[in-house]
Amino acid sequence: MTSHKHTNSGRRRDITTFEECPESLARTLLEWYRENGRKFSFRRYCSPYHVLVSEIMLRKTTAKQVDKVFREFVERFPDLRSLASASASEVEAVIRPLGIRSRAKALVELARRVLEEHSGKIPDSYAELSKLPSVGEYVAGCVMLFCFGKRVPPVDTNVDRVLARVFGLDSLPQTARVSAVKDIYLSIMPDGLEREFHYAILDLSAALCRPKSPKCKDCPIRICCTYGKSYID
Repeated sequence: MTSHKHTNSGRRRDITTFEECPESLARTLLEWYRENGRKFSFRRYCSPYHVLVSEIMLRKTTAKQVDKVFREFVERFPDLRSLASASASEVEAVIRPLGIRSRAKALVELARRVLEEHSGKIPDSYAELSKLPSVGEYVAGCVMLFCFGKRVPPVDTNVDRVLARVFGLDSLPQTARVSAVKDIYLSIMPDGLEREFHYAILDLSAALCRPKSPKCKDCPIRICCTYGKSYID
């Protein structure tokens, strides 16, 4: 598959024939997202620091929970240096509603490591960033793609579920499936709209493509979806 650029076609139109799928999948997802996407405050921030800390907060935590504390967090700790100079208890006081008490200490430790090992600059290398404490592959992928324009596919369980269902990959072993999902992600991701495309998949997974009881009949890309077609039939 090749990358397809998004073109604005006005009013959203769901895919109606299978032949439209390769060219229209990303476009339809984006149009659906613009009408139905979730509006979270942390999604408006674009710097590597803000994306990094928000994605770490989102781990094992709902987006709604993070949204409630993120604004206060960035007011108290607007940059890496202010976070590194804070105590874990100060950070914990802000993000306590998220649960996972160790996360405050982890955020402070990460900020200090970046200051010490990378002169206060968040690495633009996937390999360097992903090996820092509390980061990992998915968070590093988000920072690379959203902030540095690098074609690193951030695939979590939600992205994996949506694309594996659409392209009929559920029967593959996990390693092979995730590898295939990453390749597909990059092949359909529209240039210049990488972050919006990612959020479109996440929001589709939350609203319709749920782990249990998916709402396939309401899905704008159902005609392209191997799982959806069999589920509806």
